[in-house]
Amino acid sequence: MTTLRFLFFPIVVILFALTIISSQNVFGAPQLSSCPSCVIIPPDEIEFYKKNVPLVIWTDNLLYDHDSIVTVNGHSKLTNREQPITITVFDPLGGVIEAQQVIADEFGDFKIRFNTNGAFWSSDGEYIIKAQISQDILFKTKIELVPELGGIPQCSTSELTTPSDTGATFCIPFTRTGKITSVESFLDTKSKSLILTLRGATNYDPLVIDLPRYILDSKSGTSDSSFVVLVDGNQIEYEELFTTEDNRKISIAVPPSLESQIEIIGTQVIPEFGPVAILVLISAIASVLVLNTKNIVRVPRF
Repeated sequence: MTTLRFLFFPIVVILFALTIISSQNVFGAPQLSSCPSCVIIPPDEIEFYKKNVPLVIWTDNLLYDHDSIVTVNGHSKLTNREQPITITVFDPLGGVIEAQQVIADEFGDFKIRFNTNGAFWSSDGEYIIKAQISQDILFKTKIELVPELGGIPQCSTSELTTPSDTGATFCIPFTRTGKITSVESFLDTKSKSLILTLRGATNYDPLVIDLPRYILDSKSGTSDSSFVVLVDGNQIEYEELFTTEDNRKISIAVPPSLESQIEIIGTQVIPEFGPVAILVLISAIASVLVLNTKNIVRVPRF
């Protein structure tokens, strides 16, 4: 009984610490909004997850086209290496398109590959990959398939074709008024900002940007916070026209200038690690600790 009490204390400490960390959004691994329990592990976090989570998987990239090989790497902490791990892939509509089993090696590592050049991988969009050993031990991640890797999507004339420093390109709805002749955009995920280059503004012409939250958002905890908007390095006010669960539409009065650079700075950018994914991690670590208490060899006391 004394041993159990001794082990219960570190469990509580770890859960409390991770809860604090979740509120500060310190981890680098992102949560994808359409799959709250999906976790993407950045390279520098892999060893941490392998040591603390009973089952984890990660892919070599986040974006693929329809002629790619998706490599799914994984690690299992289970001592029974003969127990198969089921890897299931779901298409953007939620249908199962692949299901294979794999056995971890002596170190707990495993790897499996999928070829996207097939009929079941024909849709563009987000694919969920799930690894599962039992009902309680599973892990999900997510990838996106695009028409052409590194290619530029066909954005409409009412959308900004926005490349990013990750290599992906996004279409962001916008409206320009007055004499603004052109608008160019770039998504900088490191500075969590959307950088716009405008030409031809003459009389504080409004520029309206309909920002998808999954691309760029600004939060304080779970509540919306203001973006920081800079024009040529100087902070200015902006008007938030309306917000939805998916978008925030803002209007910026552009000062007269032959060419201006506007920077919209948020607090989170695609991809981000959300509180639900952190709870998944907390539960997984707690599971490992609880399982370890069951495997303790108890020496009888005389």
